[in-house]
Amino acid sequence: MRTSRLWLLVIAAACNRPQTPSPASTSDTSWLVASLPARDAVHASDSEASLRARYGDSNVVAGDVEIGEGETERGTILFPGDASRRLAILWTDTLRRTNPRRVAIDATPTRWIVFPGVTIGTSLAELERLNGRPFRLYGFHFDYAGTVDSWEGGRLDQHWPTRPGSSHFVWLRLRPDSGANDDLVGKVTGDRVFSSADAAMRQLNPKVYDLFVVPR
Repeated sequence: MRTSRLWLLVIAAACNRPQTPSPASTSDTSWLVASLPARDAVHASDSEASLRARYGDSNVVAGDVEIGEGETERGTILFPGDASRRLAILWTDTLRRTNPRRVAIDATPTRWIVFPGVTIGTSLAELERLNGRPFRLYGFHFDYAGTVDSWEGGRLDQHWPTRPGSSHFVWLRLRPDSGANDDLVGKVTGDRVFSSADAAMRQLNPKVYDLFVVPR
């Protein structure tokens, strides 16, 4: 009888154990930015050669990377044959392909996640929860539409410290779902910053559609 009670206590404790924020708990997730820098997918010290050594020649190929406004730049594609793992890398030294300056999720759906639980499709409400407070983002329908401007000293500021010169370590852009209420969208449109706590913004609950990191 005593042994049975002990097992019941063990099972109950396991059920009550805090869970890792979703989707980090899923087995098919890959860390673009992990809790420990050594586990990041791409490091500031990497080159195309080091990525080939780590991931294999067939998983690292040269290719054109979109940089916005319909323009592309020659870079490197990681896992070109697996849309759920595709990453697009731009280099500071474009000739030797060293010193990566940007690593972007290049396809959806994706397995890549940024600690503590952000990926393509993460909602404004979930970002507020992870941050522990409202944050600021630009209005919609202009060049920087939906770009997160500041985490306002929340937890994500601690996880993703701003670089010297106001260069963010993790860049996110959000947009409302297609078919969203035009009147609501109009209230948070334009070249100015809005709080995520804005009533219209919360009703729209836009989601992350563009995510890239500056390797550390």
